[in-house]
Amino acid sequence: MEKTQTVRSIEEQITSQSSIREALEAMTDYKCWSESTLAGYRNDVSHFEAFLYDLQHEPLLSNGKLHLIQKWIKQQREQGVSRTTIKRRTASLSSVFSFYRDVGVVDKNCFKAVEIPPGNQEHHSPILEMEQLKQVYRYADNLSKDVRHVSPTIKMLIFTGLRNEALTKLKVKHIRFDKELIWLNYDRLTINSKHKVQIIPLPPRLLQELKRHVQENDLQADDKLLFGLAGLPLADKAINRLTNRISEDLHWLGENRITPHGFRATISTILSERGVDLSAIKFLLGHSEQDNLHFYIRRFGRVTHLLRRELTRIEEDLYQTESQIHSLSEYQFSEKKVEETPKSLISRDTILKLLETKPEIAIALLEKGLARL
Repeated sequence: MEKTQTVRSIEEQITSQSSIREALEAMTDYKCWSESTLAGYRNDVSHFEAFLYDLQHEPLLSNGKLHLIQKWIKQQREQGVSRTTIKRRTASLSSVFSFYRDVGVVDKNCFKAVEIPPGNQEHHSPILEMEQLKQVYRYADNLSKDVRHVSPTIKMLIFTGLRNEALTKLKVKHIRFDKELIWLNYDRLTINSKHKVQIIPLPPRLLQELKRHVQENDLQADDKLLFGLAGLPLADKAINRLTNRISEDLHWLGENRITPHGFRATISTILSERGVDLSAIKFLLGHSEQDNLHFYIRRFGRVTHLLRRELTRIEEDLYQTESQIHSLSEYQFSEKKVEETPKSLISRDTILKLLETKPEIAIALLEKGLARL
């Protein structure tokens, strides 16, 4: 009697932790590709894998992330690779990820979301990683008293995805505190005319900070909501000056400096990587048509709820780091002791242990001068 051979299904062979090359080879049994077509796919996959290795990322299916794909495309453009070749390479990877999304191995295909080539501006602002966004959030929470008024502006950049002009023209009356959202009528603002209405849910901590900001500055309904570095309502170029200041203070220079549009791209990328539908992300970024507020909230209640929930989670992730830092500092040192002891308030052994267990806290303490290696 012949021994029966157990054949493993492709879902059993391949997981999100499999390499992209392994995934490609496994799917060839399900495709009627010629040898030349398969060779082309292998070359394109190898190119993306080499790029990931250069960034010290493993070439796994789980690393098919939007911000990495955009960096890959940008690198190719800088190397003079033709648009046709970039498009073909991206399409090859997209085919692999679409196949494994359809069989349930991965939950999304970020290669379908990219624009080729992405943007036309001379400086392509980087899309921030979550750890970098935490640095910006901490930066806003630790501003000195003379520039504390720009904290709400920075956090609106982080969470709303609003363009420069919309942020500049934003007024107190556009914040619907009872409904916990921003409501913008673009016909009345005379900007971005292809969109009539934009609704943006606000996470709770930002909403409370905006309430305090309005009260402390005695702002009225028709006053501009946000301030620039000089303590005056936002004017043209004020947000660019603010993002330049953030970049300088965080030592993000040259190609690493962030721009207002970079924050818009960052929040959309993070939401995408957290599994939020592309349609919901477009909704946040202003791709809408209705101009009746009550109809709009009723019709798109599910989307605003989804976005508010995810933005709240992101805010909690950002806030958690800052509160942990304050908690640790207050637990170990009195205010008097901090003033008396200039450096190395935390032992080297403690900071090394923190680097292993809670690196974001360790980095922040080192940046604040509360510890050194």
